[in-house]
Amino acid sequence: MNFVVEDFENGMSDWLFSKPLNPLNYWLGHVLSGMTIIFLFLILSLSSYFSIHSLASNIGEIDHLQIISSYFGILILALVFTAISTFASSISKNQSAAFLLSVLLCYFFLSIPSFISELPVLVGNADYLLKYFSLDSHLEILSRGIVEMRSLIYFATLIVLFSFFAIRNIEKRLR
Repeated sequence: MNFVVEDFENGMSDWLFSKPLNPLNYWLGHVLSGMTIIFLFLILSLSSYFSIHSLASNIGEIDHLQIISSYFGILILALVFTAISTFASSISKNQSAAFLLSVLLCYFFLSIPSFISELPVLVGNADYLLKYFSLDSHLEILSRGIVEMRSLIYFATLIVLFSFFAIRNIEKRLR
């Protein structure tokens, strides 16, 4: 969560931007470093998949496409969370505030719309519309082994939106 905050606090950003580096490349470096760590942890978790596969009594009991789809969903969710965290870090001047803001934003997009859509006060299609804005509902679809275009568009929209605002905030801090 301290992607951008720490660089601006300790003066590393002054050194970085004295080189031919634009805010897009700066942002991309931070996102790729976060995604590299997440990707390494996902590779390590593949050992449990292979263990379960070797211990299964019948070869056809494991749905490989569903597992691949779930890993794909986790990677996309991690990219969304990384974009949100980078945005939160770009608007904050304190590491603790950036962490809390990123946790709150990630929780909001993950659970709150789905929770509100369950309330009995909503009428018509309002509950469906609110549930559509929840990351949880799109991740649930991916975990069933279904890759829907609307889920991919939703994930891409969140990634592009938070990335755009993070890059804009980095540019503002450089002025």
